[in-house]
Amino acid sequence: MKINRKELVTKHDPLFYEVNYEAPLSVGNGNFVFTADPTGFQSFHEEFLKKGVPLCTMSSWGWHTSPDNGRQYDFNDLRFTDYSYNGRLVKYASEKQPGNEKIYDWLRQNPHRMNLSVIALLYNGKPIHPEEVENIGQHLHLYRGVLESSFTLHGSPVTVESSVLPDKDILLFSVECPDSLAGHLSVRLSFEGGSPDISGFSPLPLSTLSSDSKDLDNSLSLVSEKPSSLVFRHIVDNDLFLTGISVEIKDCDSGLAENSEEKTKTVSRVSQLVASEHSVVINLSSGLSLLKIGFAPGAPCQEPASELSQEELLAHAVEEDFNTLSERVELFWYDFWEKGGIVSFEGSKDKRAFELERRIVLSQYLQAINCTGTIPPAETGLFCNSWYGKFHLEMHFWHTASLPQWNHPELMEKSFPWYLRHLPEARSNAARNGFKGARWPKMIAETALDSPSVIAVLLVWQQPHILYMLEEVYRCGRDRSFLEKYWPIVKESADFMADFAVKNGNSGLYELLPPLIPVQEEYNPRTVKNPAFEVSYWRYGLKIACEWAKRLGEQLPGLWLDVMENMAAPPLLTDAEGKSLYTSHENCPDVFTSFNKDHPSMLSSFSYFADERVNPEIMGRTLEKVLECWNFQSLWGWDFAAMAMTAVRLGLKDLAVELLLQDTPKNFYAENGHNFQKTRTDLPAYLPGNGALLLALAMMTAGYAGCVPEEGRTAGFPDDGNWTVSYEGIKPLFS
Repeated sequence: MKINRKELVTKHDPLFYEVNYEAPLSVGNGNFVFTADPTGFQSFHEEFLKKGVPLCTMSSWGWHTSPDNGRQYDFNDLRFTDYSYNGRLVKYASEKQPGNEKIYDWLRQNPHRMNLSVIALLYNGKPIHPEEVENIGQHLHLYRGVLESSFTLHGSPVTVESSVLPDKDILLFSVECPDSLAGHLSVRLSFEGGSPDISGFSPLPLSTLSSDSKDLDNSLSLVSEKPSSLVFRHIVDNDLFLTGISVEIKDCDSGLAENSEEKTKTVSRVSQLVASEHSVVINLSSGLSLLKIGFAPGAPCQEPASELSQEELLAHAVEEDFNTLSERVELFWYDFWEKGGIVSFEGSKDKRAFELERRIVLSQYLQAINCTGTIPPAETGLFCNSWYGKFHLEMHFWHTASLPQWNHPELMEKSFPWYLRHLPEARSNAARNGFKGARWPKMIAETALDSPSVIAVLLVWQQPHILYMLEEVYRCGRDRSFLEKYWPIVKESADFMADFAVKNGNSGLYELLPPLIPVQEEYNPRTVKNPAFEVSYWRYGLKIACEWAKRLGEQLPGLWLDVMENMAAPPLLTDAEGKSLYTSHENCPDVFTSFNKDHPSMLSSFSYFADERVNPEIMGRTLEKVLECWNFQSLWGWDFAAMAMTAVRLGLKDLAVELLLQDTPKNFYAENGHNFQKTRTDLPAYLPGNGALLLALAMMTAGYAGCVPEEGRTAGFPDDGNWTVSYEGIKPLFS
């Protein structure tokens, strides 16, 4: 029977009846996210921030750089750490060198993602506090992409609907209030400074507002005033941002006001208040006020060429009819839910089924609004800043690898041009130490420039990710033009991988040698040799690259093939009973006693892909050993899904479900669906966990290469009568 998708999705709509400081709700489009409190705005911004969960307005393009007395730095200003690699000297920006600390820290923190504005309701021109609000009823309509917030303010009812356009960074607000609030209620947009902290927002004093403040370091100016829209330029140091505002007033009895002068008055009142403070205030009328608030970079940011300026483009965008824009929001979400994959556990006896279904639905929503933009997402997406808002390329896979499997390959593909644009930076990153090809860094901003770090600059397991992700999308029906477009990424990524591996003159095998940091970031980089996951993934990535060369008729580099066929195997150790187990890397015989924390990466060579050299019996024993001795408190959100996939390949269906739903602090899913890392204060959201959950579910339902279940069965749920699983639109993993 066909799944009623609307019914399934709406069953898991978040409904709040009080202020939930742990799990505020968001609306967004993949490139832009607005997170709100129960007023539908960010009225309780300070209260939420004190609880460690900021309310942010963030975009993929909104970055800020803090100059050091007017100066900015680059990698050439750093002092590097020397390492020996295969008998030659290599240098990495890993350790702080004496006298170089300030530059090291500056490069880690800049650029950082910026909170574009705090948008709050005011009562009589003053901030509203939680104790003033009663009768809260907040409902995130997942199927429509609309956040509905109702409450009573000083005895009068208010209803706010908030949403974001799917293709433009424009917020839509409808605010309905009675005559008793006329003249009392307004909306304030605060524009202040950027910050590398979790909020991305710094209440720095700005210069006096004026119309000719282009040269001021921190300023807000009106740059476009039309009868139906205003556009402001916000300058923070050397970074420019635009905000466009348009207001429509709709009388609940007579409908949309036909008098154009009334609209003009509404917008004019905004401009009259601009110069009085570092903010824009919109006075609301009784009845229904329809607000369109759009954001854009102050200069073109990967936009198609246009004869219009950024200011003109933004003005035109916010001037479109509110109802027409609202229809576009709902149409996008209808298509998202109806065309994508879906899983139902209706009829299951297992008491965990409802919670798992909730996590799946909310993870799909959060992934769509946070992780489907034009650049790879940060670990907290656009919910707040983690690691200064920079993104980690080793997590790009976990964020989005499930999208093609859930029938949304186009949403993953949106980020691929970023890799094409930044091939030059990746080439420079490889050439810095004499390697060929393009080396993808770990911790970066949109610019793709590496960040100094004791871990980031030495991490390598992100390198094959883009090969795997490109292959996923290609297998969703892409043609030769797709292969040709992204061949440069495949070729240069593989060129680095082949050059980075070192041939052992005695064994004839290719090895991964120090200095490097493996998935399990617990080791001295000078001692790590042939990490288990990386040697498998290196081989698998090169296998994909070789296949692309064959499809395109390109000459297959002999070194690719040689390294792929002769890559070192995942290393083994012998336990006290004389039995073999997979270890983390070749120089770590005590992994299960001294290093039994963080990611158990030796299991992952048999998870979302399978190294055919892996012995299932040995992998089964290794999984048992991990379950016996590992510190589960130290695991991260995506580890549980990765281990579940290993269990599926081993035929351990009960264990797969148990691992996926393990009750530990970092496998906690808040009421808003975020994988809240409960043992940390800096990660109220952790989207790699949500993405990994969805990838594991694709495998557990539709299967994987060589294991596609018969109709009515699944690859990863027990056949004991406790699970009733229906799914549609989900593809098996290709590997």
